[in-house]
Amino acid sequence: MSADIDNGPKVFYVQELFGIFKANCGGCHVENSLGGFHVQSDAEFPTKVTQKVLDRIYADDDTKRMPPGSKPIASRPEGDPVLKLAALIRLWLAQGSPSDSFTLPREESDAGAHSPYVLSIESGNGLTNASTHTSPGCRRCRPGKARSRKGSACPSRSIKPISSRSIPKSSRDTG
Repeated sequence: MSADIDNGPKVFYVQELFGIFKANCGGCHVENSLGGFHVQSDAEFPTKVTQKVLDRIYADDDTKRMPPGSKPIASRPEGDPVLKLAALIRLWLAQGSPSDSFTLPREESDAGAHSPYVLSIESGNGLTNASTHTSPGCRRCRPGKARSRKGSACPSRSIKPISSRSIPKSSRDTG
């Protein structure tokens, strides 16, 4: 149920941040050493990526801005991968450049927490293949029991539903 979803901060791993860095900057700064800047691995990322790197991404000067020839950060559309990278690096630096993980505030973490695909248990239970026969008293179709093949109606429709009359008196709760 959606009420069970954790609303706290999300843990983001430096290995993931390095993967985003590599996807956006790796052609020049992971596989190569252009501009004298080279990050070989996620283990090296925390020692190499500093505020100076973030300043280059945010630079107003076209000759200093990274990636080369890119638009200024302020004119990038929402969802732009470099904009996302810059925001993550900013958060990571603000938390002291930890070598393993850092946290994202709820608004920065997965916006999918309120996904339209999250179903209540009741809705999910209604999506079975054998929804043509769902009598809770059916001995074969009770929750947790196997349903008939290919979603066809239960072959045991002739079996009497479970009721208090079908339970021996000695087993009934006399309450």
